[in-house]
Amino acid sequence: MMTVVRALLVSFVLSGAGIGVLFLTGKGFSLSDFSRFLTIQPLYVLYLLLALVGWWVLSGWRLMILAQSKEVTLLRATRAFLLSLFAASVTPSATGSTFGMAWYLSKYTTAERATAVAVFSVGLDLVYFAWSLPVSILVLHLRGIDIGVGTPVLVLTTLFALGLAWVLMFRADLLRHFVAWLFGFKPLERFRSGAQGFVEETVRSVALIRALPIPTQVLLHVITGLMYLTHFLTANALAAGIGLPIDHVALVATQSIVIAVGFLVPTPGGAGYYEIALGRAFAATNVPESAIGPFVIMWRVISYYLYLLIGPFIGGASLIRAQQKQKPDLQAP
Repeated sequence: MMTVVRALLVSFVLSGAGIGVLFLTGKGFSLSDFSRFLTIQPLYVLYLLLALVGWWVLSGWRLMILAQSKEVTLLRATRAFLLSLFAASVTPSATGSTFGMAWYLSKYTTAERATAVAVFSVGLDLVYFAWSLPVSILVLHLRGIDIGVGTPVLVLTTLFALGLAWVLMFRADLLRHFVAWLFGFKPLERFRSGAQGFVEETVRSVALIRALPIPTQVLLHVITGLMYLTHFLTANALAAGIGLPIDHVALVATQSIVIAVGFLVPTPGGAGYYEIALGRAFAATNVPESAIGPFVIMWRVISYYLYLLIGPFIGGASLIRAQQKQKPDLQAP
């Protein structure tokens, strides 16, 4: 539990530092812009809630299809997704999300199938970012918008996502060679046994999912795209509700790019990075400089801190205890 507390403290400190950078590099924040959120139009609150719940339900539907089990209902699958978001929020680069998802689903299906669902979900996400990144870059280019993310970073992120997705979904067996090479180094030898066991489990898991019919696999990719679209539209609803004059298409494209790069940031929940990156990117989509700070804070509350509140109610504490019990196995000589 102390590990989680430390992660949360780091998140708060880094988030505060990120907001501070926005304040120092922009035109400052005004109380009137903070007060906008108290006068958000009720209709847009409804739109925001529909987009938020739509993100959860679509994500749960995807897990339910992958699980192929009567015991994994839409409600349980949605809870598994929410728990994975909580785990992602308290681990660097969201690395805990797959464990959280697999741990919860294993209560209603086999451990092997639960792991398969978690691993293939990562693969589906990576495929989404692999195609959405170039599309988003093209959209912003055609609109004459520069969000301040360097071309080399975008190219490397795209290639990394595409390469890892291909390995996970089609050639998981290649991970055996990578693990043998990586954990052959003296400082990492004591982790070799746990890493090799994880890889073997991953290879078996992916084989289960690959057996799904092609139309079902195509449907999973469509659902993944809709998932992220509804997730991004919560920011659009928030901006429209308080009357910010933004380019809505550019805002969706911007989030796709910033969030894709964020998976490479080694801080809990991407704290610090998201505040700065989203702030500067939102400015490029016509969000007034004085409103950037309040807008970013509210968006982070909805997209990050909300799951820290939800997590404990859907098994966050039990998940943390289970994850801590796994650590000795990963360190086996």
